[in-house]
Amino acid sequence: DLAKNWFHVTSVLFFYLPSFLLIIMILLTWKAIRHIQIKRMHTFCEDGDYPNASMQKQLKDQTRMEH
Repeated sequence: DLAKNWFHVTSVLFFYLPSFLLIIMILLTWKAIRHIQIKRMHTFCEDGDYPNASMQKQLKDQTRMEH
Protein backbone atom coordinates (compact mmCIF):
# COMPACT_ATOMS: atom_id res chain seq x y z
CA ASP A 1 0.00 0.00 0.00
CA LEU A 2 2.87 2.34 0.86
CA ALA A 3 4.52 1.59 -2.49
CA LYS A 4 1.21 2.35 -4.21
CA ASN A 5 0.93 5.72 -2.45
CA TRP A 6 4.57 6.54 -3.25
CA PHE A 7 3.97 5.70 -6.90
CA HIS A 8 0.89 7.95 -6.89
CA VAL A 9 2.86 10.82 -5.33
CA THR A 10 5.72 10.50 -7.81
CA SER A 11 3.35 10.28 -10.78
CA VAL A 12 1.52 13.39 -9.57
CA LEU A 13 4.84 15.23 -9.16
CA PHE A 14 6.05 14.14 -12.58
CA PHE A 15 2.74 15.21 -14.10
CA TYR A 16 2.27 18.54 -12.32
CA LEU A 17 5.82 19.86 -11.98
CA PRO A 18 6.56 20.09 -15.73
CA SER A 19 3.22 21.75 -16.47
CA PHE A 20 3.74 24.17 -13.57
CA LEU A 21 7.23 25.05 -14.80
CA LEU A 22 5.89 25.41 -18.34
CA ILE A 23 3.22 27.86 -17.17
CA ILE A 24 5.85 29.89 -15.27
CA MET A 25 8.12 29.93 -18.33
CA ILE A 26 5.27 31.08 -20.59
CA LEU A 27 4.30 33.84 -18.15
CA LEU A 28 7.89 35.05 -17.83
CA THR A 29 8.50 35.04 -21.57
CA TRP A 30 5.18 36.81 -22.20
CA LYS A 31 6.06 39.49 -19.65
CA ALA A 32 9.51 39.91 -21.22
CA ILE A 33 8.02 40.20 -24.72
CA ARG A 34 5.46 42.74 -23.49
CA HIS A 35 8.23 44.74 -21.79
CA ILE A 36 10.34 44.74 -24.98
CA GLN A 37 7.34 45.83 -27.08
CA ILE A 38 6.54 48.69 -24.68
CA LYS A 39 10.20 49.78 -24.68
CA ARG A 40 10.25 49.71 -28.49
CA MET A 41 7.08 51.81 -28.64
CA HIS A 42 8.60 54.36 -26.26
CA THR A 43 11.76 54.61 -28.37
CA PHE A 44 9.63 55.03 -31.49
CA CYS A 45 7.69 57.86 -29.85
CA GLU A 46 10.93 59.55 -28.76
CA ASP A 47 12.51 59.21 -32.22
CA GLY A 48 9.40 60.65 -33.85
CA ASP A 49 9.18 57.99 -36.56
CA TYR A 50 6.32 56.15 -34.89
CA PRO A 51 4.11 54.65 -37.65
CA ASN A 52 0.81 55.64 -36.01
CA ALA A 53 1.94 59.16 -35.07
CA SER A 54 -0.52 60.80 -37.49
CA MET A 55 -3.33 58.55 -36.28
CA GLN A 56 -2.54 59.39 -32.65
CA LYS A 57 -2.58 63.09 -33.54
CA GLN A 58 -6.01 62.69 -35.18
CA LEU A 59 -7.32 60.89 -32.10
CA LYS A 60 -6.00 63.67 -29.85
CA ASP A 61 -7.65 66.31 -32.04
CA GLN A 62 -10.95 64.39 -31.96
CA THR A 63 -10.92 64.08 -28.16
CA ARG A 64 -10.06 67.78 -27.85
CA MET A 65 -13.01 68.67 -30.13
CA GLU A 66 -15.38 66.43 -28.15
CA HIS A 67 -14.50 68.03 -24.81
